Amino acid sequence: MPAISNTASTEASTSQLDSILSTLPTLTDPLAIIDALLVLTHALQNDTTHAATGQKILSSIPLAYFFQLLQQDFGYDTETVIDRTCNMIEALLKYQSYSTLTQDPVMVQALEQALQSPSPRVHALGCSQVDKMAGQVATGPDYETLFLFYKTNVFQLLLQGLASDSIAIAERTKKSLVTIILSPYAVNVLFQDRQNKATLYEMANSRNSIVQLRTLETLIEITNESPKAIDDFEALGMLDALKSGLDSSDVLTRFNIIELLSKFGTEEGSDFLDKSGIFARLTDIVANETEQDPLGVNAVIKLYGQLGTAVYVMFPLVERKFGILSQLERILVGGDETYQVSESLKQEAIAAVGLIGGNGNNLQWLVKSTCGDAFAKMYGSLSRDSRVVYFHALAQILQGGGITKGGSDVKALFDQLEGSGQSPFVGRLVTAAKSQSIELALAALSAMIKLSNHQFGVQKIGQDRDAITFLLDRNLELTHAGKVARAEVIADMLQTAAYAREKGEEELLTADQISRLDLARRQGAFYQRATATVAIKDIAA
Repeated sequence: MPAISNTASTEASTSQLDSILSTLPTLTDPLAIIDALLVLTHALQNDTTHAATGQKILSSIPLAYFFQLLQQDFGYDTETVIDRTCNMIEALLKYQSYSTLTQDPVMVQALEQALQSPSPRVHALGCSQVDKMAGQVATGPDYETLFLFYKTNVFQLLLQGLASDSIAIAERTKKSLVTIILSPYAVNVLFQDRQNKATLYEMANSRNSIVQLRTLETLIEITNESPKAIDDFEALGMLDALKSGLDSSDVLTRFNIIELLSKFGTEEGSDFLDKSGIFARLTDIVANETEQDPLGVNAVIKLYGQLGTAVYVMFPLVERKFGILSQLERILVGGDETYQVSESLKQEAIAAVGLIGGNGNNLQWLVKSTCGDAFAKMYGSLSRDSRVVYFHALAQILQGGGITKGGSDVKALFDQLEGSGQSPFVGRLVTAAKSQSIELALAALSAMIKLSNHQFGVQKIGQDRDAITFLLDRNLELTHAGKVARAEVIADMLQTAAYAREKGEEELLTADQISRLDLARRQGAFYQRATATVAIKDIAA
């Protein structure tokens, strides 16, 4: 057999391709097979000659041969052979539509086998062909094609992939299901088949918690992309487990259900959580079950934070109805005699405030609330670990408004941080940035970076002598990441100051500060002053 190129940088010559096609079926050495498959796959990458190359390959080697490779044992090289074979088959079938593929009984059988394969890579090969179904109907209504597809054994086998013991197979199945069901008209057509409705209902309400959670997660992802689907799923009872799961006696089951609820990211999803009574139940959990189920309460607080980040959810409306910020405030202030708050719960609440305030649509609502005031006043009482979370949360909030957007709301919050009786907050940032705790130092620097994107922030830093000294002192023992972050603060301060100058606004820094900071910027994060050393001859000799 002639030498085979192992790279995909040059086209296989005609003679080389012919030689491979004539000898491949007789090869038994896995390494030789792998090399041959690489050449065939590369030969199919040229879109201009793809059809001719594919026809030439299939005229010499039947597709069944490649399917057989997927079932053979090559010892330690089995996984590599499978991967290379799947790559070659995908390249060969690249331009074949789903309808064309399924006209061949051999292909249908191979597709069904792939979807039942315990190998994640082979299963993914099957899913990649099923995914073509979505593209086939994307150009317009094709009820008949969808209806017939949903009645096939292929679709039923695809659904079963959610129950796989392999996480990789289950995740790939979920991806394909979301892709297909999001096709135009797909949801409506899907439920015209009784078997599909029954199968999905059973999976969404399965006693097997893993199958149930995977199915519910798939349905939620579909509703986030196609919000109207939530009404169909709810009407058919497929979301009932989201409600009943909150009252489960199994702590882990309830935790997982709450985690799923946090994935709703649309106004329709928020309405469902409201009308179904789920929001009210979550409020009750936070108010009354901190001791019985701290894991579940932490998950609810995390959900509130995720809800605050959702672009398509009117958070202030939900907050007004269920008092989410009041719930968070009660945790931030440390609870009371009847309400005990753990350190981890307080940290989760701090993070949630950061996520909520980091969404510019919610920032003003947060700043004007008593929760925002409690957040601003709590820093001094926090432990080191909680201060790390606090600085990251503050960075999220500061990021909620850039150099111009949302600046007044961010400034209002920062003014609260420096309220009566409190030291300048920039000074506290600098103290933390010089901490021996790497996590605390980097968290403080992350907040300084975001602060330096605001004009008032640059002024605050410029007015603090210790802050400027910290930024310019090359003798400070900072970590690599710390030096990079400090350099980013300097660069952002100069950029923000230049922006204000271009707009004809007041100077944010003095000319001397700009000159020194710009020199530090040009020198780079790791600049060290050269130190002269003198070698003294030993005259005692």
